[in-house]
Amino acid sequence: MRVEINDKKNFINMFNQLFINNKIDRINSISIDSRIIERDDIYIPIKGKKYDGHNFIQNALDSGALLCFSENNIKDKRIINTSSNLQIINSLASGWKKITHSKIIGITGSNGKTTTKELLYKILTSKYNCSKNVGNYNSLLGLPLSFLNSSVDDDYCILEYGANKPNEIDVLCKIVQPDYSLITNISDAHIGNYKNLNELIQTKFAIYNNLQRSGVAFINNKVNKMESIKNSCKIVEFNTNDKSAYDIPNHLKHLKDIISSCFVIAEYFKIDFNSINNNIKTFNLPNGRGKIIYKNGLEFIDDSYNANPSSVILGINRLNNWDNKGKKIFIFGDMLELGESEIHEHKLIAKKIDGSKINILLTFGNLSKITSSNIKNSKITTNHYNSYNSLINYINQNFNSKDTIYIKGSRSMHLNKIIENL
Repeated sequence: MRVEINDKKNFINMFNQLFINNKIDRINSISIDSRIIERDDIYIPIKGKKYDGHNFIQNALDSGALLCFSENNIKDKRIINTSSNLQIINSLASGWKKITHSKIIGITGSNGKTTTKELLYKILTSKYNCSKNVGNYNSLLGLPLSFLNSSVDDDYCILEYGANKPNEIDVLCKIVQPDYSLITNISDAHIGNYKNLNELIQTKFAIYNNLQRSGVAFINNKVNKMESIKNSCKIVEFNTNDKSAYDIPNHLKHLKDIISSCFVIAEYFKIDFNSINNNIKTFNLPNGRGKIIYKNGLEFIDDSYNANPSSVILGINRLNNWDNKGKKIFIFGDMLELGESEIHEHKLIAKKIDGSKINILLTFGNLSKITSSNIKNSKITTNHYNSYNSLINYINQNFNSKDTIYIKGSRSMHLNKIIENL
């Protein structure tokens, strides 16, 4: 991960106040990956489960790193020794928050965080100076680093707050406190890392409970029913089931909840109605998040970035409602991080597919095989694959331009390779 520093002057001033004995006069980027270091980058090595970034400090210096941080007490004028490099990242982000003029819009949820962020960014930049997370950097490492990519004179900075474990959003809010917050939805994504759904809900609601009195919580009524906000911030409620005064393009119909949320927030920030509507109509989905791709004469809906039970069901519904003249093909990879419920959830997906308009189910992975083997509808053709090449060959030999192929699976299943290697 490498994050470019855009507001270099202000970053240098902040850095020199934090590290008075290691002042800098230039900066390119902050990187935690020695393989992509460029000249005048600052390298912050991280100790992981498989690799220790400290082993590559010399590589970073050889590649032109300006400074490196180290927890290993190395005597070198180009190295700043610390007790915790993760705390260094947090300190940089906290220091940046103190000097920035921008208001932080925090977004979390089980599904739709990145798409919401991207659409809201597109709308708000029609009137304001805005920044956003780099890519999907929303973790304990990614969010603080990504925040450093913003400028102190931005009006708004839109950040995703991700959580794979209990209390992680609370920790992130302590580092970069939001001024405005939204929960897109809450489902059983990553449920295997939590005691129960209630613990997951409480983790997500930290993005509301960390708001100051002057902060604003944008509340989808469907989400608010799950939990009450524990502070006295301003609340703006909306209902995504209300009839909208705006038109949603056909390729975005499945994003009604996201579009409604962005519309409400944009109106709160006094964006002109026509401007909001035009930006929605011209919005392109991010890669891997339901984007329509045409390749080799075939139509794909690429939703391969991630998967959990609720998002898979949304994908099935989208394919059901897709207007095409040929076959509806659903390529399904494993849903991971579901803990003890993983087998049960994959069986439930089979039931959902049984009642759908899907013609062909192609599965990839050990868990998705459970889904395939539990299909009862004899009208649905099922095939299971253990290699990308065999799956790709089947696609090339059996489908045409009239067919629609929907791809859905957890990130580590790498189903994006299917389209890339066609």
